[in-house]
Amino acid sequence: MSTSYLYRVWLIVPAARQAGLNQFIREEFDTGDWLLVPLSASGNGPATHFACCFACTHDQTSTWAERLTTDGGVPLPAGFTAYTPDQRIAFMEGAYPTLKQLTGVVVRTCRNDQMPWTLDFGTILSTESLKVMVQDA
Repeated sequence: MSTSYLYRVWLIVPAARQAGLNQFIREEFDTGDWLLVPLSASGNGPATHFACCFACTHDQTSTWAERLTTDGGVPLPAGFTAYTPDQRIAFMEGAYPTLKQLTGVVVRTCRNDQMPWTLDFGTILSTESLKVMVQDA
């Protein structure tokens, strides 16, 4: 698959951080709200977390990775801007446990331009002991 959107990112945030991170996404990337998938341990309300999934370009990874890691207490390594896509993914996957511990935010990343993806939402939810909330019809 040929695309400039090299990265697939899954983002799960505690409900208390939803508004702030949606504001960041609106300011930096897109005017819409992205963290709209409600999650909880049981699949019933109230939502304890919200999720989204998106693809991004190499340049965009610098913006969101810097925000999430620096704000989360895991600064980007020196030379991150020169990292290859695989090096950036390795860093973000390695930072995932610490970011989750410090902020409650789960960021999982893989190559978007190589199929099949090495991560999927169902596996990530299972790992985090979360379920998509049942919506009333």
